[in-house]
Amino acid sequence: MVVLRIFWITCLIFLSPFILWAQDVKVTADVDQNNEMIENHPLKVTIMVTHDASLKVDPASFRLEGAPIKVDFISDTTVSSAANLIISIYQYEMKGQPQGLHALPPISVNVGGNTYQSISNTYVIMQASTSPGSQGTSTPQSTPTPQSSPSSQSGLAESTLQFEAFAEGNMPLYPGQRARLVYRFLFSGSIELTKEYLPMLDPKGLRKIGDTVVKDYNQGLLSVHDISQEIEADKPGEFSFGPSIVEGKSYVEDQYGNRIYSKTILHAEAPAVIIIVKAMPGNEKPASYNGAIGKFSFTVSLASPSEVNVGDKMTLSIDISGQGVLENVPLPDICCQPGFSGLFKLNDLPPVGQIQGTTKHFLVDLRPLSSEIKEIPSIEFSFFDPATKKYTVLHSPSIPIKVNPLEGGTPSREEIKTVSKSTEANKEAIPQPQLNTKPSLNEIEGIYVLHRSNLRNKPFGTWWVLFLVPLSIAFLWYQDKLRIYLLKKRSLHKPESSAELFAKALQTPRESSLFYHLLYRAFFMRLVERKELDNLEIAPEDLPVAGEPGKVRELLLDIEERRFSGKGGFEEDMLPRVEYLFRQLNT
Repeated sequence: MVVLRIFWITCLIFLSPFILWAQDVKVTADVDQNNEMIENHPLKVTIMVTHDASLKVDPASFRLEGAPIKVDFISDTTVSSAANLIISIYQYEMKGQPQGLHALPPISVNVGGNTYQSISNTYVIMQASTSPGSQGTSTPQSTPTPQSSPSSQSGLAESTLQFEAFAEGNMPLYPGQRARLVYRFLFSGSIELTKEYLPMLDPKGLRKIGDTVVKDYNQGLLSVHDISQEIEADKPGEFSFGPSIVEGKSYVEDQYGNRIYSKTILHAEAPAVIIIVKAMPGNEKPASYNGAIGKFSFTVSLASPSEVNVGDKMTLSIDISGQGVLENVPLPDICCQPGFSGLFKLNDLPPVGQIQGTTKHFLVDLRPLSSEIKEIPSIEFSFFDPATKKYTVLHSPSIPIKVNPLEGGTPSREEIKTVSKSTEANKEAIPQPQLNTKPSLNEIEGIYVLHRSNLRNKPFGTWWVLFLVPLSIAFLWYQDKLRIYLLKKRSLHKPESSAELFAKALQTPRESSLFYHLLYRAFFMRLVERKELDNLEIAPEDLPVAGEPGKVRELLLDIEERRFSGKGGFEEDMLPRVEYLFRQLNT
């Protein structure tokens, strides 16, 4: 009995990590900080359920402290094209709370027949305030001040960070094929990364093509930051990259631009990405195959007159079109194909192809050597198709031509062969010149007198040069530390909206230059959001005169005139005009 109990305990301990690993469901609930966080004002709670696409979320099973709650479905966001995880986003409206620090209880939901719940977190309700000139309307305190650091720390800890690593392209690869390695960050709020291990950005064993590409966009309520690198398979093998790891801290900025960090470390890890590169099939490889991979069509035409004299230049136009890496598609080896050797003369340097869309264009110059040539022979082109894993051979039709003889006649094919054979036979009969083994005496010019300094070693020709080795190692160590420091300073920053900039400007003292900077930037950002402006870094006088940008231009120029003409700067009687125009732009 005791032995049986020990056996089951051992099995449970052994299987526990696998059970936890198989659980791909995570529930997070946060109070939406973008809404008014003031006393007795309704609150919106955003609930994100990360789960496998095969598991279904029951919207009627959401519960708060055991009581059922009604939620609204917002959207489903795919984490990545390679993974099977999605994020289902729901929203729940909660009644208003009095001023102070409050706790959001865990919210539970049924996913795939099992119940999961979020972690309890805290949020801060601010006191309603009345700004001068706003006719008694309350102003939300969207950004906590430095004095409320304990409360802000609690709110900051609820930022989310999802991290994925995957490869885009047809797998497995063959040498010469390309794919794209992608890192995807899905996050909310602003996060400063403190640790990064991204091995796919320097893929050992694969060739990098071009520079790293960075792309930022939004998916629902999440911000997305993609980092990708195109690679090309160089040799067969199995290449593993990862696991990849990122860590960071969420933060917000106060009205002076100072960052307030959360004490919670956000950690995300992506499993290893394995790239398999297969060797090209050796059996049934055509003799004309020279490295083209993909699926192509092949056309050959004559780009010059079809009637020429012996030795005149003719031009062939060769087009290769289709799906594949056209940069790596070479010209067929024409000189080695039947019907060309000894009858046509080709340039020693192969032509460089020009890529136009999905077509690679070659121009080949050749000269006929005999008037008996009646056609340009068929050209063979072969490629390997990764989809079918087979080689394909294409043949172009022969092109009829007319070659006129030169004055005095031109040699026939038989004469060309006879002359070639006689030339080879007579090479041995040609006497070779005898080399003079006793060269004549020549005068040696430029003799100069040696000095004692010529007999001494130069500064870099002594053992002292070895002292440069530790200096070089120290320099490389410093360079590596500097690279790590710069990587740590990278941040995933969510751009502030015009409403956030405007609210921050209203909380800033009117006499400070920061107030004008935030106010101007809020109006410019609002025009960008309305797609009436595509650049934030312009002066007010450069705005268009007509339409909504013209109204903003008139207002900002009036503020600048008051500010710099000694009329007292920004006065509170201008605030209703500023708020009215900002609300009008929102409509």
